[in-house]
Amino acid sequence: MKSDAVSICLLGSSHSACMYKAWKERTFPVAGGVTLTFFAGPSLSLNQLELDGRSLVPGNDSLAQKMHLTSGGKTRIDLDDYDAFVTIALGFKISVTDFMSDYGTFDNPAYSEAAKLLSRKCLLEVVKMSINDASFLRLADKIRSVVSPPILNVPAPFPCESALDEPQFRNRTKLRDTEFLQRTISSWQRVAEACSAAHGGEVLWPPADLLASPSFTKQAFAQGGLTLKEKIMKDPADREDGKHMNEDYGYHMLNAVFSKLDTMTGGKILDRSRSKAAQPAG
Repeated sequence: MKSDAVSICLLGSSHSACMYKAWKERTFPVAGGVTLTFFAGPSLSLNQLELDGRSLVPGNDSLAQKMHLTSGGKTRIDLDDYDAFVTIALGFKISVTDFMSDYGTFDNPAYSEAAKLLSRKCLLEVVKMSINDASFLRLADKIRSVVSPPILNVPAPFPCESALDEPQFRNRTKLRDTEFLQRTISSWQRVAEACSAAHGGEVLWPPADLLASPSFTKQAFAQGGLTLKEKIMKDPADREDGKHMNEDYGYHMLNAVFSKLDTMTGGKILDRSRSKAAQPAG
C-alpha cells in the first residue's frame, strides 16, 4: 500500500446513498491521497458481478448502467487498483423487528405470539444462516480469491425507532427494554463478526450516538432518507421509510468507516495534522 495515496472501493446497495451524498457534499479528516469509488446498485443487484481475470464486471447492461452512475463512469472494478474494500448492506442486516416478527424464544413470554418458538441457541443458528446466505460474503469471497487488502463489512442501518409505533410492535415491551436489546443484539453481532471473519472481513457497527437504543436508529436520521434512483435524490423532502437514512447519518457513518479503515491499514487514512473532528450526532 502506498503511503501517499490510498484508493478505497465501496460496493453497496441503496443503503450506500447516504454515504455517497455525504462524500460529495461534505469534508472529512482524511489524508489528501485518499480516494473513494462507489459501485452501487439497488437491492442485491451487485449479485450479478462476475469475476473476469483480476476484475469484477457487471453480468448485464442494466447493472453496468447502475454502476456507471455512482462510480464516475466506471463499469469495471479492477481489484488491483484498490487498497481497501468496503461492502455496504448487500443483504447484511441485523434487525430485531424482522427476526422477532417470525421467531420467539421459549424462555421469553413476550414473544409468545410469534409464529415459531425456538431455544436461544436455535435462534442464533437462524441468525447465522441468514448472514451466511447474504450477498456481501459472496462478494468478499470473490475479492479474496484475487487480492488480500482489508475488507470492511458495513451492515444496513438498524430500523428507525418509529418502527416501535407499528401495530405489531406496540405491545412488545421487551423491544423497549434496553438491557434485553443489548443482550440480544450483542449475541447476534458476535455471530455476524465470526461469519465475516471466516470470509476475510471485519464488521463495522453503527456508532452508539446514531442509535436511540441498542437495536434502533434515531428517527432524526431517517427523515429525508436517501435511495438510489437515476441519480441520488436531490430533494428528498420528508421522505421516510424507516430503512434508508439521510445525509447526516451517511456523514457520521462514513467518518466511522474512515476511522476503522485507518486502524486496519496501519494509519493510512486519517490526516493527523487536521484537528477537525466529526460533528456530534443529532
